[in-house]
Formats: sequence, C-alpha cells, structure tokens
Amino acid sequence: MKKHYLYYIVVGISFLLLLLNVVFYYKTKGISSSFMSLTILIICLEVISMRLKKNNIIKKSLTILSVILLGLLLFTSVLYMPRYSYESAKRDLVEMNWTVLENDADTFIVEPRINCFVTRSYLFRVKQGDITKQYIFNPITGEKLEVLE
Repeated sequence: MKKHYLYYIVVGISFLLLLLNVVFYYKTKGISSSFMSLTILIICLEVISMRLKKNNIIKKSLTILSVILLGLLLFTSVLYMPRYSYESAKRDLVEMNWTVLENDADTFIVEPRINCFVTRSYLFRVKQGDITKQYIFNPITGEKLEVLE
C-alpha cells in the first residue's frame, strides 16, 4: 500500500486541478479549455500506471511522465491563465462609466493567438452616451480594442 502513495498524490492533485479548471472554464466563458484536456491526460496516464500489475519500467515511466506533466501544467497555469474573468472584465468597463449591453456572443476568436492556451478574447457591446460600440477585451493584459464595423 505504501508504494502507491505517489500515484494517489498525483491523481489527487490532478483531480483538484481539474476541478479548478472546470470552475475557471465557466468563469472565463471557456476561453482556455486546453488546461482541462491536459489534466485529464495526466489522470488517465496515472490510472493506467496504477492498473499495471508488475512494477516494471513502463509503470515507472508513466509515473515519471505524469509527475513531469503535472509540474509543467501547474507552471504554465500560473504563467498563462487569464488574469481577468468575464465578470471582472465587465466590471472594468462599468467602472469607466460605460453601459454594458447584452451581446449575442461573449467571446471572440483572435488571430494571432493571445498565447498557446488562450485563443479567445471577451467581446462586449457597450454604450457611451448615445453611441454604441463593440470592444474586444484581452483577458491576459486587460487591453481593450474597439471593433470597427
């Protein structure tokens, strides 16, 4: 039983990370879903590793790969996760005395990509006085760009 502590730790941390990714996915309107895929891959590798009967090189290799991927995922999560959720971006616009209007789409695919994990920006329709405009809000930097019609 003691030999499986590393497996349980990796799977436990991966499940916590998956839960955080699911929450973050909904708070950011789905702009960074690749973190969830990587977390699921780590969990699958570790479960396969635990199911192997013999303590062989394949089992050890899968565990080492899982630990390395988990470390990389934690590191990249800190570096590349959006700093603005959809609601905090909306609050930022409201603080500028803009009225945020309902929009057909909440996110917008941007080219080139913002980074390797975030491929979308928030899209807001705002009213400034009598003028209605659309803005793309960068979830990493907080930069706002007007969309010209």
